[in-house]
Amino acid sequence: MSKNNMGKVLAFLAGAGAAAAAIAYFVRYKTFNKELEKDFHAFEDEELDDAEEEDPIEDLNNPSHRNYVSLSSSKDEFKAAARDVKESVGAAASAAKDVLKDTAAVLKDTAHEAASAAKDTAHLAGAAVKDTLDSCKDKQESVEKMAEEAASEIADAADAISHQIDKAKSSHEDPKETTTVEEISE
Repeated sequence: MSKNNMGKVLAFLAGAGAAAAAIAYFVRYKTFNKELEKDFHAFEDEELDDAEEEDPIEDLNNPSHRNYVSLSSSKDEFKAAARDVKESVGAAASAAKDVLKDTAAVLKDTAHEAASAAKDTAHLAGAAVKDTLDSCKDKQESVEKMAEEAASEIADAADAISHQIDKAKSSHEDPKETTTVEEISE
């Protein structure tokens, strides 16, 4: 992989890790809120049951009967929230680290498998080229042998033709036949 592609892969993995961290934090936050809501409703149900037992008819318009909740939080609540956020971020970072490790392992395995496949393919291609060369050499040797045999047969045929021509010439050198040839030509 080129340097530029590796940077893109690492940037993608960092983004994926951040997304995993955000999802983990969101799931944890949502779970915490659901538990808090259940606790609140359970507490509210207990108060209503207690209130119904004590005073079935309560005047909610009367300010003395109202319950107020303070909007300010204590330092302990902020510390607990900060601890939860810290734990969530730590868990998200750990998850992102694990994702990066797993991704690196997958990329390493994939690169190793690709290199192995390329090596095997190169061996197969080399063997095919060798087989093709061997076949061509065999065909070349066969063609050369056939050419030698054909040349030998042509030489034998040429010798036979030359012998026949010589034989024909010697039979034409007979004086009677030569005269006949001369008489015909005149």
